[in-house]
Amino acid sequence: MREQAAKIGANGVILDGVTQLSFRRLGTGVGLAVVSGGGVGTSIGSSFSFPTAEVTGTAIYYESDVVKAP
Repeated sequence: MREQAAKIGANGVILDGVTQLSFRRLGTGVGLAVVSGGGVGTSIGSSFSFPTAEVTGTAIYYESDVVKAP
């Protein structure tokens, strides 16, 4: 958001709100089963879950009145 604000000449951002939308999930799984006289079975699984959010804000330009000494 800060980078987008800088593209239009702003030097600050005021956050208006943060909303948690949902959880995104990534998963994978592998399975194998052979049954005929002797049994073989294996399984591998994995899962990741992380939240996603939406942030809204207002880009601002703040001009300081402070003069810096050389």
